[in-house]
Amino acid sequence: MKDLELYLNPICVPIIRDWIKRFHVKIVLTKMHKTRMGVFIPKSKGLNLIRINRDHNRYRFLITLVHELAHASIWNQYSNSVRPHGIEWKQEFSSLMQPFLNETFFDKDVLNALTIYLKNPLSSTSRDVVLSELLMNHDKCKKNLLIKNLNDGDIFKTLDGRLFKRISKLRKNYRCVEVSTNIEYRFPPLIEIVLL
Repeated sequence: MKDLELYLNPICVPIIRDWIKRFHVKIVLTKMHKTRMGVFIPKSKGLNLIRINRDHNRYRFLITLVHELAHASIWNQYSNSVRPHGIEWKQEFSSLMQPFLNETFFDKDVLNALTIYLKNPLSSTSRDVVLSELLMNHDKCKKNLLIKNLNDGDIFKTLDGRLFKRISKLRKNYRCVEVSTNIEYRFPPLIEIVLL
């Protein structure tokens, strides 16, 4: 719990500590994982496990931790008889977030977007473009350029090194073509890229 306290507002700590005991979980802080911010892993014996990226800003860290604690709570109630991000989880996640929905824990801009998001939370905050971008604005080190900041026709490199050309904006995503294969892809607006 000591490591966890470095990432949380001190007012959160007693609430989170209580949930960790009540939901029978062990929290492990990990290095950045490219495809997920956190994960709940149920165990048949002993404590269930939550792995959470340690590189999150304080807002994303709290949201991700509560997201995974909601999975632990639902697992304890229903085991695997309900969908992972089904109605039970959505209600539990929204309920667990209630003590934190004020300006003690979040800046006003994030709080407003988070309140809207929690009306029908998705499987990841990264799927909510408005909330995700606001959370990115609070990262300590600004990372790379986002695909939404490019112009049509710009050539860019993804973080895995592949070259693409942005073709056009679709309703939510961006149509791009891989330069070497001429295969078309759709990218969400907040994908980090390197402009060439």
